[in-house]
Amino acid sequence: MSYWMSILAAEPYQIVVDPGSFALLIPIIAVVLGFTTLIVKSIMHHRERMAKIGMGIDPDAPKAPAVEQDPLSHFGR
Repeated sequence: MSYWMSILAAEPYQIVVDPGSFALLIPIIAVVLGFTTLIVKSIMHHRERMAKIGMGIDPDAPKAPAVEQDPLSHFGR
């Protein structure tokens, strides 16, 4: 019996335990997780943008510069 026939005839848990199959699963899982991360980031960016538009804020407007505060001041003066 060939290698692939023995793999196909094996129980599902034996396929994952097999070192050859396990080595193949690592890059596949990495690619799937990478694409999932990109999709989630894209969806979150879109939702944040739509929320800003819904509140009447221009999402493309430049951000206001941060006001520098004296680190020794307790009141931000």
